[in-house]
Amino acid sequence: MSKKQFDYKWRRLGGYSGPRLSNGSNSSKPVLIVKPVPNGSKRYNFYSGRNETHNFVNYISSHQELGDGKFAERALTANFGANFKYVDYMRLDSKKFDKCLKKINFNTTIKTSYENKNIIQNYLQSNNIKNFIIINPFSISTNFTLNPTSFFILMEKIKSLYPDIDIVIPTYDDIHDIFIRNIKQYNTKLISQIHIFKNNNDILNLAELISQSKCIISPSTGPIHIASNIKIPSIGLYSKKDSIYWPTYNKDYVFIDKKHNELSYNDVGKIISDIINKLQKYIN
Repeated sequence: MSKKQFDYKWRRLGGYSGPRLSNGSNSSKPVLIVKPVPNGSKRYNFYSGRNETHNFVNYISSHQELGDGKFAERALTANFGANFKYVDYMRLDSKKFDKCLKKINFNTTIKTSYENKNIIQNYLQSNNIKNFIIINPFSISTNFTLNPTSFFILMEKIKSLYPDIDIVIPTYDDIHDIFIRNIKQYNTKLISQIHIFKNNNDILNLAELISQSKCIISPSTGPIHIASNIKIPSIGLYSKKDSIYWPTYNKDYVFIDKKHNELSYNDVGKIISDIINKLQKYIN
């Protein structure tokens, strides 16, 4: 295949990403010239041409020449020389690549270890927790949620309606003391009505805790995304935008169209009522 044919087919596939000349009318011409190699060769050599003063190379898209003008996507390795005039491209063994690719496990479901399972099992047993939901009132990534006081009201209403359902609040070092202080300022009795799981630095403990729950109530942040990954039902306190970018496993949302500091008393009451109505199907 000629140099011209190669350039045409590479660009036609949208794969040509080499640098281009910057001298006016020649700006659309590629700086790189391809040196064809025999079938079965281990290496392609790409070297600069037409303008030897251009001693730079951006990158070349990962296409592998299959012969007869055909190309296929492959993961190729570029090795840029010190003077950027030569680029060595390693060609993969396509048969071995395709064979091994089939053996790769692309299951992205979070897996917890025996240690994680043991920590959560001991926590649940020691606190006599059997049927429980998780409420996550914490979020750094979004303001479309309830404020702490509104979450406390939600917890009280759930406990009054479903006294046999335990509520677990997962915390961590950075927010644990603040949460305890806030809940004491609100109502010290509420601490005895809920369970607080203070996690260490292992996020897989949180994943294991979520996996044992009936449901999680949370804004669009880490814990609810973990729940989606392991297919645990959730009630998402979401903006409509986040429901597009970060959809949950069961796509059950209470939409909040204002930031938590802009919500009126009636807004909060409606959100809490909607959460409780949705919760019923997950705990009955």
